[in-house]
Order: sequence, then C-alpha cells, then structure tokens
Amino acid sequence: MDGILLGLTTPSPGREKDLLQWYRDVHFPELLSLEGFSEATLYRFDRTNSAGFEYGAIYHTVPGGLQTAMGAIAEGRSAGSVTVAPSGLYQETAQAWWGSRV
Repeated sequence: MDGILLGLTTPSPGREKDLLQWYRDVHFPELLSLEGFSEATLYRFDRTNSAGFEYGAIYHTVPGGLQTAMGAIAEGRSAGSVTVAPSGLYQETAQAWWGSRV
C-alpha cells in the first residue's frame, strides 16, 4: 500500500440501504478495475463522532500507485466509466481526501 483515498459520507434519510448497495455493486467494482487501486473497504462510524459522517470508504493503492490511481479516477470520470452516487443517495456534505504514507 502506498496511499489511500478516503471518502466520507452520510446517506440521505431513508436511503442507507440504497447507498450501501451502490458502494458494493457499482462503486467498488468500478474503482477496483482502475489501474493503481488494490482494495476498498467501507466502514460505519460510531454515531457519536464529531465530524458528522456515518460512513468512510477507504481505497488503498498499490505500492507506488497513488499518482496512477488519481489519474485513473480523473480519466474515468471524464469518460463516464467512474460514476458518483446518484443524486439523493447521500447528503451533500460528502468529502474525499487523498493521502500518502509518511
């Protein structure tokens, strides 16, 4: 593992099941098919966390693959092969952060 992409989100009211299904059936397979990624895991946070997010998706990159993964996502989004969750599945406060091992 060289780096990560951390996605933070909270499902819209009544849409938790739909959001989890989208991660499992659509988003994870899309991203894991891209060059540079090695694994993806979704975590449910303790509801008392101060950040207010209910879920965190962590996508690991292969050794030396951080820049490759970043480029692959950008290219995939431009080409339409990497989708974002359909409108209404999550609250608009979702965030994504890239990080590298120190």
